[in-house]
Amino acid sequence: MNKNDGNEVYILGKDLCNRQNRRRISRRYLFFAISLFVITLIICVYNSNINQGLKTEPLKEVEILPENASAPKFRENLDFSEFLKWIGENLKYPKGLETEDAKVIVTFTINKKGDIDNIKILSQPQRKEFGQQVVSLLKRCPKWYPGKLANGESADIDYTLPISFTKKKKY
Repeated sequence: MNKNDGNEVYILGKDLCNRQNRRRISRRYLFFAISLFVITLIICVYNSNINQGLKTEPLKEVEILPENASAPKFRENLDFSEFLKWIGENLKYPKGLETEDAKVIVTFTINKKGDIDNIKILSQPQRKEFGQQVVSLLKRCPKWYPGKLANGESADIDYTLPISFTKKKKY
């Protein structure tokens, strides 16, 4: 048994410290990262091919709020997820179309007064009733606390929202 004066390090298993093994491990991680990227790309292409039947457009803008700015608050004090919950609870199928799935993409503005206006349909199925149902729902939306700029001034904030009509499955 050798005497260990505290300056030696013993590694059980493969020697990970030599240069050749570090390169081999780096290559494995690189291969893994490239494989993950290719799989993600394939899934994205596959999903876009599935959705070709819908007339959708890519979102053109993504905004990040600067420091001291604030997003609009639903019902004057709730976050956006509560608005999505309200949509889910209040969205109704158009009469006679309850068995169809549909997707509507809508854009709207939460204005300086906290109201929703400037509602526009970006994409909808051939049956226009779905888009009309979304517009009607947004017009009935409760009051918002308006968004604020970094200097504290109220501002109009634009949103784009996909809304899906999905028939409930019976089990």
